[in-house]
Amino acid sequence: MSELKNDEEFGALVFPISDNEYDALEENIFDHGCGEPIIVWDNIIIDGRKRYDICKKWELPFPVKRIDFENRYEAAAWICRNQLERGDLPDAMRKYLIGRYYKSRKDAYLSSPDSPGKHRGHQYRIAEEVGKEVYLVSGTVYKYGIYAEAIDNIASKNKNIAEKILSGKLRISQANIIELSRLPKEEVRALNNVLVENSMDRISYAEMRHELGWQHYNSSTLESAKQKRKGAVAAIKEVPAYDPDAEISSLALTIPSWISSIERTKSLADFPKTTDGAREKLRQELFALHKAVYNFQKILE
Repeated sequence: MSELKNDEEFGALVFPISDNEYDALEENIFDHGCGEPIIVWDNIIIDGRKRYDICKKWELPFPVKRIDFENRYEAAAWICRNQLERGDLPDAMRKYLIGRYYKSRKDAYLSSPDSPGKHRGHQYRIAEEVGKEVYLVSGTVYKYGIYAEAIDNIASKNKNIAEKILSGKLRISQANIIELSRLPKEEVRALNNVLVENSMDRISYAEMRHELGWQHYNSSTLESAKQKRKGAVAAIKEVPAYDPDAEISSLALTIPSWISSIERTKSLADFPKTTDGAREKLRQELFALHKAVYNFQKILE
């Protein structure tokens, strides 16, 4: 048999067992053999990575069960569904797996040659199907899908923070997780350093911005102050010159926060359940904003 392969993406869908659990598993396999088969697709381990490692370590035989999937999305969906049967999952990991299960099912559908194409109808149908399996309403499944995407985004920037969130060692709300996922890679890394140095087990968005602002202050502002002190001479403060760009520069700095608020609402709101009045009010305000932007753009031309 050729060497079986581990897959990093699939491995991230499996909640790790503790050291004590691993030791117990190793002892059991060493004494009684590997009774549970290693599940494999395309020579990639889908279930049983620890069993496989133990058997290879002690040169023990192991059974293999091969499953055929059409693509990686189907394989990922199978792993998520299998993991959701476990009773030792932290709440954050369970939410993540439900979100990834939904997303994998959706991607598998879209990649199928028989798929009619991308439209919102299939999202709701799949969310309802997943919801019935895990005893949740479709709106919650959809939100967990957004949650899972945010966790994956964070993991691409800093795996340590993502693992802490999923293990329950770092408590942070879904809204703040989404905001965290939007931060640049450098800021996510800086935040991880703050969390490690201060042994923090929870953080809010305000604390995130404060800590990141303080890190920036330490790394740039204080260094600048040092340089100024080195060549210190008494100087008379000059009155700032008139800046014709001040107003539009200020507006340009404000607009990203508007976009962030819109994107956040798109991510978190359960639109099918919102009232007609609320949607109509939002339409009116968006129309007014669109009109103001259009008129402003004409000035800039």
